[in-house]
Amino acid sequence: MSNLPAYMLIRQYVIEMVFSRQNRSKPLPTERELCARFQVSRTVVRMALDDLRHDGFLEARARHGLFIAPDCEIPSSSRFPKLLLLAGDGRYIFLDNALFEIHAWLFDAFKALPFRLSPVTFNAGCPPDEELLFQSASGILWLDPMESVMPSIRKLREKLPVVILFGDDPADPDSVCFDYASAGRQAALWFQSRGLKPHLIGSSRGHRRLGFRKGWFSLFPDTPEREVPLPQCSPEHIDSLFRSTVPEGIFTFSSELPILAESIRKSGWNGPVLTDSIPGPSDYPVAEKIDLYTRDLVECAVRKITAAVR
Repeated sequence: MSNLPAYMLIRQYVIEMVFSRQNRSKPLPTERELCARFQVSRTVVRMALDDLRHDGFLEARARHGLFIAPDCEIPSSSRFPKLLLLAGDGRYIFLDNALFEIHAWLFDAFKALPFRLSPVTFNAGCPPDEELLFQSASGILWLDPMESVMPSIRKLREKLPVVILFGDDPADPDSVCFDYASAGRQAALWFQSRGLKPHLIGSSRGHRRLGFRKGWFSLFPDTPEREVPLPQCSPEHIDSLFRSTVPEGIFTFSSELPILAESIRKSGWNGPVLTDSIPGPSDYPVAEKIDLYTRDLVECAVRKITAAVR
């Protein structure tokens, strides 16, 4: 199962169908069929299909359904290379809202390019380097890979291009790195400029979080106890945190914001919450988003992988 939002999965599914179908007189799956396949509402399906109509892939014919648009040019497979998109360890993982946003930027960047971007995951029982080679892809774009998959990435690179987005090796020419320490300083400066001494709540696992903490504590060196690592980052732990001390502000990653929300409601605390991305549902606490990630990094990774497979 992929971790991409249903809207993106439906869009990718229909695009794959468009480029593999030669008979344009046959209608594409109906909204009801897509709802059943992806277990989503018609609103989500219509959003994806409307986007594809706007991009010129589809046309709707009254009482007949959806068809490939007559003026939609279908490139041959040799002109339209397939690129795989993976994240984390490549299996079923949780992507926080910030990474969902980055996925959206990637799909937006590929809209006008002659490539098929296919999000995939692989099975736990098969070495990823072996399984991914069966996907008949021209290249791989790997978002924020975990250390456990780096040996497989090195093996894959012997066969096809693999570009890493948000890697941690500046010496790797096929890796687009992000200065997480700078992001941590940027978030800390947001509070410092307001004269606030905030709490940093969330996980300390992974190179992203460790780099962020390094930058954060460069401005708040005397407050290491304000970082609350997982698995202690639970509603009960945060409740006790609010009982023991009242923070002047909070930074948390969007993946921890749902855990934090209920504790904030219970406490009645109304200080500022800063996060790297705000989830959609309106029942989250009022929070401000700080833009730690930029489209420039995404566009750089897109340029690297498309240049490598041409």
